Amino acid sequence: MIESLKQNKNIDQASKDSILGCIPEIIDSANFVCEDTGIILRVEVYSPVLDSDDWRDFEDEEIQARYATYLSLVGNIDSGMLPAAPKTFDCLNILYRVLKGPIDDKDSNNEKTLKPENSPALKLNINLDLLPAKFLFEPMGTELKPPYFNSFGEYKDLGCEYFIRAIKEVLFVASTFAPNPTEFFKIQLQHTTNLRPVFELLKEYDVTHQLQNFDKYPENSYTTE
Repeated sequence: MIESLKQNKNIDQASKDSILGCIPEIIDSANFVCEDTGIILRVEVYSPVLDSDDWRDFEDEEIQARYATYLSLVGNIDSGMLPAAPKTFDCLNILYRVLKGPIDDKDSNNEKTLKPENSPALKLNINLDLLPAKFLFEPMGTELKPPYFNSFGEYKDLGCEYFIRAIKEVLFVASTFAPNPTEFFKIQLQHTTNLRPVFELLKEYDVTHQLQNFDKYPENSYTTE
């Protein structure tokens, strides 16, 4: 796919670079074949879109730093007019809404931009450097232009899937900070990180070792139970 993309003359170089950034990094994969039906199950494990450094921007220390920077820039304003310092859940909610925009507009011909200078919520809740670094937003002066998936041509779905993966990651982590996690998705949600049933279903020969390996990584400890 990469070679065919590079040789595609209908897509400009900037879009090609963006498309290449959307291709997931496969860190492990396996095929499982059902002896009774011959059905093949292909399992691929991707690296997350957002890594530990990205999530650090949503910790209290970083949020307070952004808030302090904002206060230093607005000057003398009546305290009653100042927005409150956001919490982690608020920040993730804003990021979700920002990422959802290009998906909602994927079939639109209107290319919109973000205007952080007119939106304190953007500057308070998000490290804006994350958007061009990870999510293909193009700086245009004081504005940020979201990716326009129609410019990806036949690879449009690849860009959409990249954003959908990121949105799922944001929603999953946001649910752990929600005031009422079990109602976060507007349904009764129960979730466990116990993967024993999954490993047993896949007939993993060393279940205990796989469980220990899975539990080594703190990002796997999020739960809404």
